[in-house]
Amino acid sequence: MVLSVSFRRLQRIRHPVETSSDFGAPVILPVQTRLITWYNSDTMPESKAANIPPRDGERRSPVALRDFRPDDFAALAALWSVTGIGNPARGDSLESITRTLERGGRLIVAEQEGSLVGSAWLTDDARRLYVHHMAVEPERQGRGIGARLMEKAVAVAAERGLQMKLEVRRDNLRAVALYRRFGFDLIGEEYEVMIRRSVGATAESSPPAPPKAGHN
Repeated sequence: MVLSVSFRRLQRIRHPVETSSDFGAPVILPVQTRLITWYNSDTMPESKAANIPPRDGERRSPVALRDFRPDDFAALAALWSVTGIGNPARGDSLESITRTLERGGRLIVAEQEGSLVGSAWLTDDARRLYVHHMAVEPERQGRGIGARLMEKAVAVAAERGLQMKLEVRRDNLRAVALYRRFGFDLIGEEYEVMIRRSVGATAESSPPAPPKAGHN
């Protein structure tokens, strides 16, 4: 699933937290043959999520956002591994991060109690700001950390006057709800997302994928 948001839309949601309802944004989830509406703290500003009672024995500490530093990489790689978004084949290396930062990218990390607990990697091609590797440590999800990271990403795009674009799995309903709250819309289903991982002038051709049902 590919979502995008335009700068015109960004101007309308420049301060999405202030314009949210008292209970956060509603999330619609299918349950068998009916729909239910529920409220997810990942789609709330931190001020709202902070009012959610801590779990038994939990101590809630402030979360700070800052830019990535090279000595964060080991902790960042561990975060991406535990959340399932890290993959060496994707070029998730310190070298690739450094290249994107040199070319105008940003890598925002969330820190809590001295631990790196979230990330949002932004790349800028001077036409759009792409959002990659939005991740929050599983045990800390549902506390508004993802919303704070996305709020920062939207602010960066608004400052640069750029549209935004990202990819998300269709079954990641929590993430889809969060992105929609910040003005992202589904582009469409008329094309496939493709990537060329081989580096160089030539590469062996991949075998054709089996036809999808209904597309013979």
